[in-house]
Amino acid sequence: MNKKALLFICGTFVTTQNHAQTCNQSINRTAPDSRYEILSNGAEVKDKQTGLIWQRCSVGQSWDGVTCAYGSTSVTYNWAEAMYLVSKAGNGWRIPNIKELRSIIEEACYKPAINETIFPNAWPDRYYWSSSPFTNHYRDWE
Repeated sequence: MNKKALLFICGTFVTTQNHAQTCNQSINRTAPDSRYEILSNGAEVKDKQTGLIWQRCSVGQSWDGVTCAYGSTSVTYNWAEAMYLVSKAGNGWRIPNIKELRSIIEEACYKPAINETIFPNAWPDRYYWSSSPFTNHYRDWE
């Protein structure tokens, strides 16, 4: 099984760099920093619990050595486009299935419900694609 996963934003997004993640300190962290190992030049991370290697930035962002930088243009993908683009990405990258995508949710936080140290500048109000062909009509990050 391929263990490399990309994060694709679905639908149109508007850059919302001014957001503040909210976390409940009384809830144990489900995705703490210690669960991840930073790889290569910092642009990738290995989830020690699942063995998956993730790009730290969503497709449409770029790793600048410190954080994920927003692109200057909007990035919109439908499911078929995301599946096609990842097939052309090479180096073994793929879109995670819904179970894998849910594995990186930080249940103690929202907007975004992700570890912002490991996945900096995640879009707080966007949906993310999975390779799973069906949905239960819920947000994958909240």
